[in-house]
Amino acid sequence: MDYPNTQSWPALSRQARGSSGTYTPDEQLEYAEDLSTPAAREPQAKIPRLCYVNGKPVEDNESRNWREVRVLADEGGKEMLGTMSLEQASIMAQERGTDVIVLNPDLSTPLVRLWEWSKFKYEAEKDAKQKASKSTVVETKEVQLRPKTDSNDLATKMKNAIKFLEKGKKVRLVMKLEGRELQFKDSSKEVLMKFLADVEQVGKPEVDVNYKGGSYTV
Repeated sequence: MDYPNTQSWPALSRQARGSSGTYTPDEQLEYAEDLSTPAAREPQAKIPRLCYVNGKPVEDNESRNWREVRVLADEGGKEMLGTMSLEQASIMAQERGTDVIVLNPDLSTPLVRLWEWSKFKYEAEKDAKQKASKSTVVETKEVQLRPKTDSNDLATKMKNAIKFLEKGKKVRLVMKLEGRELQFKDSSKEVLMKFLADVEQVGKPEVDVNYKGGSYTV
């Protein structure tokens, strides 16, 4: 038979190759047979990792005490694949090319999910950012107007409102009507609507203008 080029073979010590420093015919035959096996030609399957939700590996002593685990599928994480040994779950993960993600190690039968850690980490970080953005408290500043606010004072209040909006704060406009001013509700509302139009480039109302108890608010 023809032997492969020994130039590309792994380096062996002179002692392993004999005093001549070359491969013997028997060694060449043995190496050629090793290369012909399917295991030598096929890529190795991914070895699944066992990890917590936060990415830290489960301690061997702890996971070794788990007789069984409940296993969720990777697709959506809702399909229950059943209860099995951790070894069986690892084999299934290797067949699917995933990791074994430990969702809750504190249950009597720990809950795990077969999913790639990189994808799981991405989704977890995205959910955390969304929750953080929802929980962020936005400060609200109140700007009070009057139906007969002079132009200079009105311009100052407008600059303040724009400054608040540009800083990411919310602005609550309040126009309070008293005494005879209550007779001019429509014209007072026009003043408020003009104010809203002038700051429209930096902020728009989240709710409609509301009138209650002698005051317009938005």
